[in-house]
Amino acid sequence: MNANELADEVEMWGRDLLALNMRGGVPVIEGARLLRQQQVEIDSLRKNLDVAWMMVDDLEKGLESSINLNKAQNERK
Repeated sequence: MNANELADEVEMWGRDLLALNMRGGVPVIEGARLLRQQQVEIDSLRKNLDVAWMMVDDLEKGLESSINLNKAQNERK
């Protein structure tokens, strides 16, 4: 079960509480909304992390190329 599926279940519990005129329905529904928002933020952070790792990989490749170029230049001297 992922966060969105859990939020669906929690929201259903909240609606059941409201239908039964019991206290706590609104906070439970709010909790479901917060779960969904957290999942959106987690997904966004994962995407940003993927981009950051791609940038690090590119930087490492560039650094490796620069090192190899410097070694080749030093060998010619």
